[in-house]
This record gives sequence, structure tokens and C-alpha cells, in this order.
Amino acid sequence: GIATDGRVLYLTEWGGHRIKKLVDSGLVGYWAIDPGVNPNDYNGDGAALANGSVVAGPLSTTTDRFGNPNKASTFNGTTQYINAGSGGIPANFDQSVTLAAWVKVDDLTQEHAIMGTASFKFRFNIATDGSVYMQNWFGGGAGTKYLINTSGGLVAPNKWVHVAYVRRSGASFLPGGRIYINGRDMTVSSTTAGSTSDLVDVALTIGYSTASAIQRYMKGSLADVRIYDRALDEGEINELAQN
Repeated sequence: GIATDGRVLYLTEWGGHRIKKLVDSGLVGYWAIDPGVNPNDYNGDGAALANGSVVAGPLSTTTDRFGNPNKASTFNGTTQYINAGSGGIPANFDQSVTLAAWVKVDDLTQEHAIMGTASFKFRFNIATDGSVYMQNWFGGGAGTKYLINTSGGLVAPNKWVHVAYVRRSGASFLPGGRIYINGRDMTVSSTTAGSTSDLVDVALTIGYSTASAIQRYMKGSLADVRIYDRALDEGEINELAQN
């Protein structure tokens, strides 16, 4: 059946004895990154549910986006990240896909990795001017397949912000995809080139990305990291940005 709390619709699955939000359709990877929370307590459509393996842990705690002390995890910006494995990662970015996360950076003195891979496949990062971009390569790093950017000044230190990248396969306008900040489409450029995008059987890294010898880490906090095997619409992105 379907239930509502006045704002969000929920679908009850009696056979599985669980309740899920309708926005969870197509959810293939979910990492809460909340201290002391078992992410298997909240399920999605066959999502690869695990906080993953923390590299150079343990992670410190900080105040979450609801103002609760010691309820969010923070990364040191130099060595710490989460190796989430390849269970929830898309085959490549030529298909429809959505990446989403809540993030709070400590400062803008360095570029911050939201997620990516350790093998030069893609990176979803925050630049030092407060812009957000997503880059995906083809040919084992031979060239850029998709490159999507926002303008600067959208991410500020010590403020929680919701970021999402959405690519709809076959889209003729902004074919590389779109980037949403706090539920709003803030894309200023979206390009595509080259052959089939890289990303097959590689481990997802949360709070870390690499491009050749350039390594980026998250200095700050990440929460509610999600990957979908479909393109969420603007209403669904806005719902995630309100939670």
C-alpha cells in the first residue's frame, strides 16, 4: 500500500516487512556514513548497502545537518576515505544515472572529492571556487567523455549542502548531464565527446578521487550518499534536498 506523512509518499512492502520512500526506486547504492548507524536498517531496491571499508580510520564525528552533535562523520582531507567496492557503481555513464550526497566542507583551500574512483574513471568534486563538477573519461583516461560544471560560490565552508549529478541517456540538451545544488539545477556547461565512457568493475571511493597523479580528498563531512541506475526527476532531487 501507499502511505504519507503529509509531504513524502511511502510504499509498504508487506512481504519484505519494510517501508521505503518512492524516491528509492532504482537505488543501487546507499551509504549513510552516520556514526553508529547500521545502513541495513534502511533499504532500497536491492541497494548495495554498506558503509564500506574506512581507509585510515576511524572517522571523527561532527554535528549533522539537523544540528545534532556527534551524529555525522568527518574526513581529514589528507588520507581518509571510504572504499565502497563495486557493488553499487554503474557500468558506465552512458546509461541514465544519478549521484547524490549531503556535504559540508571545512574550507575551500583545497579541492574536495565527493566520490570517484582510485583508477582514473570519474570524479565528482567541489573546486576551490565553490563550484561543483563531474568528469568522466574514456579510453582508460585518454580523454574526457563527460564534463559538467556549475558556477562558483555555490558551496561555502561549514554549511551543509545537497549535491546531485543526473544524466539522462539520450538527452539532446545538456547531454553530459546536470548538477543540482540544494534541489536546483545549477548547470552552466555540459559537454560530451569521445567513445564509450570508462567505468567497469572498479571500486567506488567516497571522499576520494584521482586523475592520473592528482589525488583529491574530502576535508569535511559527507552523509546520505546515493547512486541510482536511473535519472531522477527534479521533484525527486528536490525531495532528497529537503530530507
